[in-house]
Amino acid sequence: MRPITFVLLAICTLLSACTTAPPENKHAYITNQGANSVSVINTQTHQIAATIAVGRAPVGVTVSTKLQRAFITNVESQTISVINTLTNQVVETIAIGGSPVGIAIAPNAKTLFVADWFSDKIIAINTANFADRRELIVPKAPAGLVVSSDSRTLYVALRDSDEIAVIDAKNLTVVKRQKVGKHPFGLSLSADGAQLFVVNVQDNTVSILDTKNWHMKTVKSGDHPYCAAATPDNQLLFITNTLDDTVSVIKLQNSKEIATIQVGQTPEGIAYDAANKQMLVANWGSNNVSVIDIATLKVTHTIATGDKSRAFGLFISKDE
Repeated sequence: MRPITFVLLAICTLLSACTTAPPENKHAYITNQGANSVSVINTQTHQIAATIAVGRAPVGVTVSTKLQRAFITNVESQTISVINTLTNQVVETIAIGGSPVGIAIAPNAKTLFVADWFSDKIIAINTANFADRRELIVPKAPAGLVVSSDSRTLYVALRDSDEIAVIDAKNLTVVKRQKVGKHPFGLSLSADGAQLFVVNVQDNTVSILDTKNWHMKTVKSGDHPYCAAATPDNQLLFITNTLDDTVSVIKLQNSKEIATIQVGQTPEGIAYDAANKQMLVANWGSNNVSVIDIATLKVTHTIATGDKSRAFGLFISKDE
């Protein structure tokens, strides 16, 4: 006869297996600049889960799993819309002034960074108190932002000075300025933080910077690239080319292009969905999102969104 504890353990294990919840669906938050809205996409079903009215001319986006919030920059209304990602409703509007475009949140969820395009400044906002802010003047049209995984370093693309700024995120001071290509705009980091990818719009290149020693190499893209995102294994880099209506796929080991993928018109924002191993591309000109399967490098779905879908920033939350 089996011991009763063994039988109870077996029953509990069986019950646990039967009641385990399925993985939580990921959502992508796509800013529709011409519709003053955000399209929320279920990245597993490729369906629109919600359409949210925000401020005028939304462009930038960043999502925090820890805060359960998405933050949207509204250029023309000079505000940030704060979306509760559980209810997909705007729960607060932050007045900024100037022209907020780029936006990024530190992985520790304590600080929200905003690039004011026309005022040439970076605004650091305490997420526990939106009225608690600091500002840093930087040169000439700050655009893309990205924060290191330890939340200590902020990287900023300075479009009109053809360089990036490396900023101490705690003290909000510039520790380094690095020349790159012409008109850098989108920024992203490799999963390990060892490489910074800088998209140079007017050079048709991406600068790849070693974040330890600042050695730089340059890879070619298509016509007028906008943003880039790498796979977590740091094998492939995907670059949106706005005037080619394509995505370039670069093998990072040898910096060679291995594929050119036709997507929608004027592709801009791009982000990796780790849960489903796919890249999502926001197409400004065709008002939709292209879904690229990483294994096949093929477009598997096209999702209608809103007018002038841009999604500039990390529009899918990373696992934390």
